[in-house]
Order: sequence, then structure tokens, then C-alpha cells
Amino acid sequence: MDMMKKGKRGKELKQVKSFSTDGKVYDWLVEKLKESKSDLSISEVINNYIGHLYYEIKSILDYYEREKVQVDTPWVVNKIIRETSLFPPRLDVLYADPDMKRFMEDEIHSRAMDILEQYQKEQKLIMENIRERTKKLRGSKP
Repeated sequence: MDMMKKGKRGKELKQVKSFSTDGKVYDWLVEKLKESKSDLSISEVINNYIGHLYYEIKSILDYYEREKVQVDTPWVVNKIIRETSLFPPRLDVLYADPDMKRFMEDEIHSRAMDILEQYQKEQKLIMENIRERTKKLRGSKP
């Protein structure tokens, strides 16, 4: 039986009975979310992914309808799902090609360094803020 309830943002949420997933991947992600004290849950991550797919598919199909373009809707839906930027890559297939493996490793390196740079900037701002406050507190004492 499907149950409906209101979510954090007042949207109506559908309670889904179950789905199958890679247990090791699921457990690892849940552990990392807990360790990071994230306010996101796996349900929210999945909901965001589904929402992204919905937006991509609906936007394109609405466009075709508005413009009165006849298309093979199942083909279009499948094409969008397979090409959406959030669709997880099949690493076992991609890593079989040495050039693709090297490209993906470069992308991972680049993304990791971008995240590190953002973290360092944030930490620097925090430290500067602490120094400013400390300086003001010291300056305001008689």
C-alpha cells in the first residue's frame, strides 16, 4: 500500500515499499553521511536524482508537445535517462579502455583538487573571521 506524507519542504511524498541496491555501496554511503553529520539522507539523494530525471524528461517532452513535434517518446525517455549527467557510469566498462581510464582518473584528480581548494578557502575565511573577532575583543577591553 502506498502512503502519502508531507516532506520537509511541504511537498507531498510517496512512501515507497522497497527497491534493490548494492548493499555494500548503500551501507558505505549511509556510514559516510552519518560520519559527516550530513543533513541529507539517502532518501533525499535518491529523491533529488529522481527529481532531476523528471525535470529533464518533462522539459523535453513538453517542448515537443508545445512545438507539435512527433517523437518516439519511449526512445526519447531512454536517451535522456542514459545521457543525463547524474547517471552513474559503468566503471567496469569504462576502465577497460586505457584512454578512458586515464581521462576518468584525471577528472577525479581535478574534482578532488577543486573541492580541496574550496575547503581551504572556507577554512581561511573562518580563521580570518576568528582573528578579527579576537582582535576586536582584545581592543574593546579597558
